[in-house]
Amino acid sequence: MPLCRKDNGGQELVEYAIVFFVLFLLILGIIEFGIIIFSQNSVTNVAREGARWSVVRRSSPDPSTYIPAIGGSVNETCPGTHAVVVAACTKALALDPGQLAVTVSRPNAAEISVEIRYDYNPFFGLIEPFLPSGLTLGSRSTMRLE
Repeated sequence: MPLCRKDNGGQELVEYAIVFFVLFLLILGIIEFGIIIFSQNSVTNVAREGARWSVVRRSSPDPSTYIPAIGGSVNETCPGTHAVVVAACTKALALDPGQLAVTVSRPNAAEISVEIRYDYNPFFGLIEPFLPSGLTLGSRSTMRLE
């Protein structure tokens, strides 16, 4: 009795193509998520470095040039703080200094606060359809004047 054998090569190829596409998207999503987490960590570190620099610069001969008035806010940043933040961004490699918004404020007499907002541009563009206004990463670091 002869054996009837069916050729299933085409079916396997189609199944492989479907599974490969789904796995490929999953891997790209994992990589994109990792880059977002890395960027958020970098933004947090940059805010911390900017706050630390502002606290240390408090002891300059003219502290009003480095530290805003109590209860005040400086959108452009205190002179020098922006340069420190940009230098820290270039060390982080993943951050574009042109996408940063830095705010240095002094909420009370004993603290300086540095807030950073970073407009994240997706690496692969897979998440752009799900983000209507883009993704903004942010961090605030507050340090006490001693």
